[in-house]
Amino acid sequence: MPHSKEARRGAARAPARDEAIALAPLGRCVVHPDQLDLFAEISPEEREIFLSRCTTQHFAPGTNLFSQNEPYTRSYLIRRGMVRTYYVSPSGKEMTIAYWNEGAMVGGPSVFRETQLHIWSAQAATEVVAEQIKGQDLEDLCMRIPRLAHYVIETLSYKLYWVSVLLQSFGTQSVRARVAHLLLQLGERHGEKCARGTRIAQQFSHEELARMVGATRSWVTLALKQFKSEGTVTTENRYIVITDLKGLAKAAQRVGP
Repeated sequence: MPHSKEARRGAARAPARDEAIALAPLGRCVVHPDQLDLFAEISPEEREIFLSRCTTQHFAPGTNLFSQNEPYTRSYLIRRGMVRTYYVSPSGKEMTIAYWNEGAMVGGPSVFRETQLHIWSAQAATEVVAEQIKGQDLEDLCMRIPRLAHYVIETLSYKLYWVSVLLQSFGTQSVRARVAHLLLQLGERHGEKCARGTRIAQQFSHEELARMVGATRSWVTLALKQFKSEGTVTTENRYIVITDLKGLAKAAQRVGP
């Protein structure tokens, strides 16, 4: 196993592909309504001050912005592309935590202290351009720019909400219900209206969906087949389309093993 930081980044694995749904790059992704756009929050002058402390970085798909158990030094503001955050257990099992669009900031969990370890990794799911900023610089600017501090607080609050949703889902729902709940969340976060319903504007493999719900690919494939037969979802050109939001929401409410 590689030991250097750069070696670990270079060895990062791209998401798997399977069956009819695969992970693929898109253009501009829809920003979640709960996710603030930093540059819409701050003034042009404050933007220039912020960017003066940043370094622009480019990441190819499959490479890591940072890795689990590395010391935190910088946060990354996504300017273009999509980033996947994921956790690897001591047994080697990998779980996807979330996908983050442009406008989101990833790093931490402590975004100011540069000595703490990352508790998960962040990987470029597509071509990514990001502004990297040191933790100390971010803390200094937050003390000087209230709207930047507000953005950081809202960003951390949304991440806490998302992790809480994952924990509740894993602890109380069946695999079928977790898949339904995940599709609803992806539809809200990455959805766009189309003729048949809500299209999830990012292509995900069955394997990747399985990592997000803590299940095997076969269970996820079975759940998707059931949803298709019930008329709650369909696929178009390898994209998942939610055709019956109420039906999918009902399936997401089931509890138990």
